[in-house]
Amino acid sequence: MEVEIKLHVPPTVPGGPAALFARLAEEERLAGYELGPVRSIQLRDTYFDTDKGALAAAASCLRLRHENGRALVTLKETTGRQGALAARAEYEVPLDPDRLTALLARIRLLIGPVRVPFAAFASGRPAGPLLPVLDVHTERLERSVGAVATLALDRVTYPGLAPEPYYDIEIEAAPDMPDVAVLRALEADLQQLAGGHLIPSGQSKLERGLGLRNYGEWT
Repeated sequence: MEVEIKLHVPPTVPGGPAALFARLAEEERLAGYELGPVRSIQLRDTYFDTDKGALAAAASCLRLRHENGRALVTLKETTGRQGALAARAEYEVPLDPDRLTALLARIRLLIGPVRVPFAAFASGRPAGPLLPVLDVHTERLERSVGAVATLALDRVTYPGLAPEPYYDIEIEAAPDMPDVAVLRALEADLQQLAGGHLIPSGQSKLERGLGLRNYGEWT
């Protein structure tokens, strides 16, 4: 179960988003919790759906991710949302034919019985009933927050859709202890460090990108 808070970092934040990220990369503690070393991660995500958007309609998403040389496939199903806080069931496995088949079994009622060719899916091309609907590139700085959460500072680009990057901060609870009160305390401390400029946003990167693709603007 993924439980996280997402905060948009607008251009109006004092010094700009990049300066805030640099500061958060140097902070030693957040809300009293020790911050771990900074990990730099390059993410390239391709999201798939049917031609009728069956997964989006079911508050689900299917993602092919390349992360520092690894290929992963992820299925997420949103189970709850309140402002910046979202809870999702998440199933993530290394990309190989058997694991992909097992993961797709969970959404067969949504995508139908048509075969999903592995090679096409793995290369981000149309694969049977699944079509690539969005590409997202993310430069991430990641730090552990004690043993309670993970802090991710994301510079997000939507190739061909937006000329400027989008900055957001994710605070994801540790899988074995999703304490919402702790996440809220971390959110409050981040707001203080950013002068109150952060904007709570429960939207996923997929939802935001689809809004940009469909309507030509951030939603």
